Order: sequence, then structure tokens, then C-alpha cells
Amino acid sequence: MLRALAKLVDEGLDGDVLVFLPGAREIARAAETCAGFAAHHGMQVLPLHGELPPAEQDLAVRPCPKRKLILSTNVAETSVTIDGIAAVIDGGLARVAAHDPWTGIPTLQLAKVSRASAAQRAGRAGRTRAGRCLRLYAQVDHDRRPEHTPPEIHRVDLAAALLDLHAFAVADPAAFAWFEAPPTAALQAGEALLRRLGAIDPAGQVTALGRRILAFPLHPRLGRLLCEGVDRGVPGLACGAAALLSERSIRPAGALASCDADADVLVDLADLEKLRRRGDERGLLAGPARRALQVRDQLLRALPHDSRDRSKELGIKEQEREDRLRMALLAAFPERVAQAREDVGGFRALALAGGGAARLGPGSVVRTAPWLLALEVEQRREADRGAQVLVRSACAIEPEWLVDQLIDEIEERDELQWNAARERVEGRASCGTWGSCSSAR
Repeated sequence: MLRALAKLVDEGLDGDVLVFLPGAREIARAAETCAGFAAHHGMQVLPLHGELPPAEQDLAVRPCPKRKLILSTNVAETSVTIDGIAAVIDGGLARVAAHDPWTGIPTLQLAKVSRASAAQRAGRAGRTRAGRCLRLYAQVDHDRRPEHTPPEIHRVDLAAALLDLHAFAVADPAAFAWFEAPPTAALQAGEALLRRLGAIDPAGQVTALGRRILAFPLHPRLGRLLCEGVDRGVPGLACGAAALLSERSIRPAGALASCDADADVLVDLADLEKLRRRGDERGLLAGPARRALQVRDQLLRALPHDSRDRSKELGIKEQEREDRLRMALLAAFPERVAQAREDVGGFRALALAGGGAARLGPGSVVRTAPWLLALEVEQRREADRGAQVLVRSACAIEPEWLVDQLIDEIEERDELQWNAARERVEGRASCGTWGSCSSAR
């Protein structure tokens, strides 16, 4: 970006510059990178994104005695008009509404903008004067992009919307008069998740648990986590875990595990408590960590009044509290069960309950548990391994919890195997719906 800006200045730039970047983090880094250059050339660096207070957003839009270098998300594509833009620098990327296919939890995903969005960005230069656009990607890349961004309903998880429809007595969401019909597979996946969470019954009626879930401004999966946490007497821990799972990671990318523990979220909760009590930010991204604390407090206030008092929770022994939270996480992520296998190339190999394999990421603290939940998962493509599934955040579980909480999904299948080391035949019972996970008996 800095080279493109220098090129514009060398060619006699006369006017303001608008730079399109994906998000607030990228804007902050770019502002730091080009601060010296901008000051040397008499330019004022102004960020523009939705997380800023209105007064700070107005600074980017209002006239300024200096030339402005506006670093913006795609909010400047259509939402605001800025006079005096002589040049646009387009990074070609944006964060778009999507969902984590492993959890269903809404997220913002980094994606290439469509050709229509690229044209819209270029058009921001020269609206009131002659202008130009520099794209930081090749023409061949531009030509291969889709003409338009896919509709949001094709990109987001539908579980929350489907639960709302069922609450309004829409028994068959597929027959609902959608403005744009979502994919059939997405409807089926959303319905299956709601049934698995106990939010709807087989006839599509909202259950008593489903109505409790509807009271929370969260994805149904996290709503179930809060309900289960309240029922198990750990509402505070459940609210903290839900906040962490719904927000950006509070740790820098590439951070390595520093201990062996029962759950990554438990370590994060302990560090959030240090931040809350002492302002200790070591090892944390301060912004996301403070945001997680705010969300946790908001969720605590959203609980039923008789569930907000944490005195009983704090009177429970620490290990018991943590076990109860892990049981609540199992209720919210029932299909994310995984069984640890051998270590491969420094990573723990995992067999996933729904089929397939994964690796436990180096940043996870769950290093020795034989059974665990894959809470946050990333799909990567590596040159030497192809597509890989990497579990970033995990939670250890006990095998007996599977029987206690997921008994309806377990059917025993007998298998006989010869154990050469012990020179005997061993029987194994495997879970019928979890073909890749089994336990010896």
C-alpha cells in the first residue's frame, strides 16, 4: 500500500486518497506503517470503520485543511459519500458475514471482493473531480472473481433464523416465503442442529429449552451453553465461555501453549479474570480481551434474575466448577466429540465423531486428554499435506459423560480384534453414529 501511495505522490497527487482495507486491525496496522510518510507529505491519516464512535467517523467525511489519507473498510463503498477523493487504493479484500462451518457461530470471513464491488470502489474516486484507482492485485485476479457477492443468506448459518421461524409457528421453514430461498442443505443442517440442541422437537415445535435459548441474543449453540451452565450452577463461567467463543481470539496468532490443562477456554477465562482484577494484559490482545469481558457482563445481565447471583457458584470447588462447565460445553457441542490418536509430526492426531481426522493445534493446552471436544476449528490447505483440519481450541471430556448426556446417540457395535502384544482377543464397543470414535471394553 505504501508503494502505491508513494507512486501517487510522485505523480503529482492533488487531493485526498481513499484506501480500502478489510477491517479495523488492518486499518490500525496501515495507519502505523504510513504515519511517517503521511506526516512528511502533509497528509492527515483518518480511519473509517463501523467500530469507531460517530464523531471519529465524521472526521473522515468532513473537509480538512490538510490532504486526507482515509483508511476505510467497505463502509465507504456505498454507505457514505466523501468529497475531494482524487485517488482510490483498493486492496481487493473485505470481511463479509459468514459462519464457522464447524460451529455454526457467525463470523466475519476475509474474502476477495467481487468485480461489482471493485467497480464500486473505483467509482469513489472522481465523483466530484477527476480521479484514478490503483488496485493492489493483478488484472487476471480481477477477471477471475465472481461478478457479484453471493447473497448473505447463502453464506450464513440459519439455525438462529430457523428457531425464530419455529417460534412463530412455522413448522416447515422450506415452505416459508423467503425473499431469497436459502440452499436446501443449509436448511437441513440448521434444523438438525436445533433438534440436536433440544431446541425443537421432531415435529418442529419449539421446546421449553428452546424458549429459554430464544431469550439470549446468541447463536442457539451458545444459548444452549448458557442454559446448561445455569442448570449446572456455573452461570458465570458459562457466560465467560460464550463470550470467548462468540468473539475474536484474545491471543496473538501463533501463540503456543504454555501449560497442559483441561480446556483452552478455562485458561482464557483465568487470564480474563487477571485482566479484570489487575489490568494484567500479558499474553493477550488487549482490545479483544476487553471486548470479551464486556460481552460476558452483558450476558450475565441477560440471565434470569435469580441466576445472576454468583455467590453459590464461587462456593463450589474450582475443579468441580470447571468440570460442570466442560459438561455444559458438551451439551452445546455434542457432535464435536473427538478421540485422540497418536502424535504425528508434532501434532496430536484426532478422530472426529462425525467422521474424518484432524490435528490438535500447537496453541491448544489440551495436550494429554484421550477424549475432547473440538470447539474452534480451522480448515487449512498445506502444500505438502493438502486440506487439513486444525483444532485451535479444545476441551477435555470424560467418556462417562457421553453415556450420561448423549445416550440416545450411542448404539453398541461389537468388534473383535487380535491384540498381538497381549496375545489375546479383545472386544471393542464403538458408537454407532460416531464411526471413527470407539472405546475398548
